[in-house]
Amino acid sequence: MLKLAQNIKCGDVFIYRNQEQVAIDDFNRGCLWVTNKKYFFIDKQPEKLLYYRCSYASVIIIDDENQYVEILENLLGSIIKEWIQINKQDVEFLKALQQELLTQDNDGNAAPLFWVVAEDKREYGFADGYGDGEIVCDCDGTEFETVKELLDFLIENDYLSENDLIDVDWDEYYSFQDVLDMINDSDFYICGYKDIQNSIVEDTFFLTKKSCQKHIEQNHYHYKNPHTYAMTAWRNPEYERLLNIIKETDWENV
Repeated sequence: MLKLAQNIKCGDVFIYRNQEQVAIDDFNRGCLWVTNKKYFFIDKQPEKLLYYRCSYASVIIIDDENQYVEILENLLGSIIKEWIQINKQDVEFLKALQQELLTQDNDGNAAPLFWVVAEDKREYGFADGYGDGEIVCDCDGTEFETVKELLDFLIENDYLSENDLIDVDWDEYYSFQDVLDMINDSDFYICGYKDIQNSIVEDTFFLTKKSCQKHIEQNHYHYKNPHTYAMTAWRNPEYERLLNIIKETDWENV
């Protein structure tokens, strides 16, 4: 028999209809709170329960003992089924991760391994060490990597005319300094650079090479010639223990 709540007594089951989240309260307090679009409560102090929970929900009391037991059994069964399903998914994930950790190439690095994204990077400067090449920059931040690019810009913007230049291969005949000497404009300057390979990208970290590769496939446009890069978590006992737990646990029998 179902009826609206009037006289609340211990042992009643309250069904709530207006909430979404899932929680299980402490059984020692005699309260069970679960949902599958409905809420069930069993509480030794229902007045306190109602004070906190019922101000925004409708309450139905089930006072038929057989129905009470049936609902409680179904409720607990659904809880266990959901819990088992969630844990099966977690276990399958850990089994797959274990297999990957045990079989992946270490790329010549010692355990415990982790993976990052590395890319080619170019740094600019004027000091010694920036001798891999030169570019010309202007005050607006425009970069010119070849003499021809620079001369085309200067002609288009009336710094020079083609009549000022010899009809030859400009990249072969002129240097950056030759061109800057022609225009004598302090808004343009020569800057050196150095090219860096295997520059580690900040805020990247992966347990497996496979997951790092997948990240690169999905986000390659953020990087310049990106690739996976293996590193060793040197003297990091917490991380090493975590990996060993994943690799050595018999997940089939958990």
